[in-house]
Amino acid sequence: MAKKNDCGRALADYNRALRLYPKDERAYFHRGTAYAKKGDYGRAIKNYTKALSLDPIWPETYRNRGEAYRIKGDNDRAAADFSQALLIECAYKTA
Repeated sequence: MAKKNDCGRALADYNRALRLYPKDERAYFHRGTAYAKKGDYGRAIKNYTKALSLDPIWPETYRNRGEAYRIKGDNDRAAADFSQALLIECAYKTA
């Protein structure tokens, strides 16, 4: 549903998935993306933050959360997240 831009149905699907698998970091990530597409950046940030608490080395989550912070005008947090994403990516490339 998310790929069809049906954010309402996508959110319902992610909510169901998280009731079944509450530690699924990818479901939190994708639910955050659905909220961001709806323009609800506060909820997007909360979901990205939860995803990072479960998997702190996923650079895409830092990038998406950084973009949500940037849109909300919190440039310091945005910059910190973008920097963290780059650090993780560089660590993987040199490993």
